[in-house]
Amino acid sequence: MKQEDESNIDKPFGGKVVVLGGDFRQILPVIPKGGRQGIVSATVNSSNLWKYCKFLKLTKNMRLRTTGSPELATEINEFADWILKIGDGDFESNERGESDIEIPEDLLIQDSENPLLDLVDFAYPNLVQNMKTEKFFEERCILCPTLECVEKVNYFMLDLLPGIPNHKIILKEGALIMLLRNTNQAAGLCNGTRLIVVDLGTNVIKVTIIT
Repeated sequence: MKQEDESNIDKPFGGKVVVLGGDFRQILPVIPKGGRQGIVSATVNSSNLWKYCKFLKLTKNMRLRTTGSPELATEINEFADWILKIGDGDFESNERGESDIEIPEDLLIQDSENPLLDLVDFAYPNLVQNMKTEKFFEERCILCPTLECVEKVNYFMLDLLPGIPNHKIILKEGALIMLLRNTNQAAGLCNGTRLIVVDLGTNVIKVTIIT
């Protein structure tokens, strides 16, 4: 960049245009044993370079454009405004910056005998009833453990796939897992392939590919 313009040597990033994306209220730096002041001081908008940045703000909610129901659009818009008020700190707070925020009832799981199961049912409706139904998972995107090595085949897999740190995950029949390596592309076992555990042997995991 200096060869393009001698003055670039004194400009941030050598005169290159750099785009920093994201919501800095949600993406905070990790400061080991750091307090609030240390974390805030380490954020990008606390940097000396921030004064050279041009701040562009997204203003259109794209989810509102894809919904055909006016009632649903209104509900999404009210929720988005509520979230932004929390992020902007618009709620009344005390001298320590703490606020009492009332959570809408439709976002709460009321008192029940098994709150954890109610949370699962709320996040993944009918999941338990369809644990072994392949079509159910084909039509959905669900977070799942990544299968590089499992406790029973740990050392065996480490010999085949060098560079994998020693670790373990606990599996059971019906668990949804995902491969992180291309183990057999011809058989469809590629990076990102989702699988359902059918059987667990001593040295073998039997799975069904979800396609």
